[in-house]
Amino acid sequence: MSLDGSAGLATTFDLPFEVLDTEDAVDPDHKLVAKPAKAPTPADVDRALAASVVTRVDDVVEQWLLQTHLGAMAPASMQPGSRVWAAAAARRAVDDRPIALLADWSEERPKVLAAPIVTIPVELPADSDKRCLVFTAIPIARRGDANLVFGIAPAQGSKRFVAIGRDARPDRQAAIELCGVPAGQYALGVWTGNDSDPPGFVVSIFESTSGAGSDDTLKAAMAGAPAAATADEPPSLKIVARP
Repeated sequence: MSLDGSAGLATTFDLPFEVLDTEDAVDPDHKLVAKPAKAPTPADVDRALAASVVTRVDDVVEQWLLQTHLGAMAPASMQPGSRVWAAAAARRAVDDRPIALLADWSEERPKVLAAPIVTIPVELPADSDKRCLVFTAIPIARRGDANLVFGIAPAQGSKRFVAIGRDARPDRQAAIELCGVPAGQYALGVWTGNDSDPPGFVVSIFESTSGAGSDDTLKAAMAGAPAAATADEPPSLKIVARP
């Protein structure tokens, strides 16, 4: 029972987490000294547990937001790399306003993911300056991480994006809402937060312009699977003008 007399709710669930340290071998060529692995301290365990709790709370909140709009139509869980997870991330980025899925891309090819930052060309149409778009990046693996930048792709020989929007928070997912971006050729850059993170991600573009989304478009955004590359097809996202 809570303090105000209302009934309290309780639940139990498994919360897996891990705490570890690496052992580094000596490497004279790179001027690295040997470092033995250390046993985790109680503070290390507490930090890892807290991070897992926050992640779990994020999942529960996102699931609840979907259920408030879709009721029984809401999926039972948000699987890594799914349109459901991408849609939930987009909804949170726009304070739970309606959205509609415009395009997405799933990338798991080792050759592409070997780059420090994966660049995906994005073409915006003539009416994009009158629209609001949400760009998201989510990992394919539950323990993965994704960071995102939108802007003008690096010039040849450079690694620097001209960033219009960027989300590199220490979070598993990334989401950026931008309004009034002029038509033209742009790019999304995606990278992982840590070298040890499992590779692979899904990038998506949603529309959050007033009147463009509804509960029906949210349902449509969660249906099916993200588009995936075939063979050596280069990643690309193109948005068409609204009718």
